[in-house]
Amino acid sequence: MNMMLSYQLSIFRDFGGLFLKPLGLHPEYPFIHPLKFQFSESLDELKWMLWYLTNFFRIGIDFFIEDLQYFLTITMQDEISLEIKNLAIFFKWFYPLEQWSVMIMFEFLKNKRAQWILIIFYKP
Repeated sequence: MNMMLSYQLSIFRDFGGLFLKPLGLHPEYPFIHPLKFQFSESLDELKWMLWYLTNFFRIGIDFFIEDLQYFLTITMQDEISLEIKNLAIFFKWFYPLEQWSVMIMFEFLKNKRAQWILIIFYKP
């Protein structure tokens, strides 16, 4: 069986089809369908599915800025729980966590009214 299909089936079986539901059109990027991420248990299958997808596609994920900053802070202090360990690994594939923290803070300072940040993940 195709590895990607196996990961998708595992996620849908365990969490239902709405676990990674698209939000519709993004005002700044109307050509993509961003995913709204919830900081809950990150499955190992989800980590590998995202790894696979980012090798072929640009994946846009919307994060609530305060939750993302909190996640990065506790992760850099090694206070990470096992439930979100896979998310930390996923972020480290692209940049060190310290660099993520600086980039998120810079974006927040550019627009303090923004509550969400769209991150495009892609590994050519």
